[in-house]
Amino acid sequence: MDLSKTILNTRNIFTFGAFSHAFLSMTIILTQIDLYEYIFGHVFVTLAFSEKSRLELIPSMKTTILGVLGHFSLFFMFFNKVFLMNPYNLKSIIYLLGQIGMISYYIFAKVYANEILPLYANMIIYTAFIFLTIFYISEGIKLYDKYPLVCFSKSILILLYGVLFLNHYNKQMKNKKMNEEDDNEEDDKEHQK
Repeated sequence: MDLSKTILNTRNIFTFGAFSHAFLSMTIILTQIDLYEYIFGHVFVTLAFSEKSRLELIPSMKTTILGVLGHFSLFFMFFNKVFLMNPYNLKSIIYLLGQIGMISYYIFAKVYANEILPLYANMIIYTAFIFLTIFYISEGIKLYDKYPLVCFSKSILILLYGVLFLNHYNKQMKNKKMNEEDDNEEDDKEHQK
C-alpha cells in the first residue's frame, strides 16, 4: 500500500481539513484570544470540509456554499477588524488575497468538477494556498510565546494548505493525463477510418 496515496486520499484530506478548522476554533475559545469573530467563518469551513470528506468526486452545492460563506466571512471580518486599521500591511493583503483565492477554489471546484482547470484558475488556487501558508506561518511565529496552543492549531492549517496544494496538483496532472489519453484514442480512431 502506497502511503502517499493513502495520505493524499481526498477523503482523508478533507477530514483533516474539517479537523484543522474545528481545532483552531476550539483553541480560540479555550485560550480566550481576541479572535471570536473568526470562529463563525471557521465553523462554515469546517462544515464544508466535513461535507466534502463524505463525497468522492464532484462537490455538492451545499459544500460550495458552505466553503464560500466560510471564507467570505473570514475575509469580511479580517477586512473590517484588521485591514481597515492598517491597509498597507503586507501580511493583511496576503491574507485577504488568500481568502479570495479560497472562495474561488470552491467555485472552480463546482464549475469545472473533473475537468482540467484553466491556467488562470490554477494560478489563483496555488497562490491562495501559498499566501495562506505564509500568513499562518507568520501568525504562528507571532503567537508562539503567548498562545502556544493557537500557534499549534495554525501549524495544522499550514500543513493542511501544503497538502491541499499537492492534492490539487496531483488531481490536475491526473485529469491532464486522462484528457491526453482520450485525445490519443480519438486520433487513433480517425486514422483507422
